[in-house]
Amino acid sequence: MLIFVMSLVLLGFLIPLIAYFVAFNSKMEQTENEIGNFRKLKYEVQVKEEE
Repeated sequence: MLIFVMSLVLLGFLIPLIAYFVAFNSKMEQTENEIGNFRKLKYEVQVKEEE
């Protein structure tokens, strides 16, 4: 019974999760970088430097 439950968890959750990260993670990272650059340009965030 335990093997059956573990196989359901593996096939039903982990494999789709891995496929999701493989397919979309690089695209999301590129989008995050673009948004970060836009915010830097738009709002000119000043970074306070410590002495």
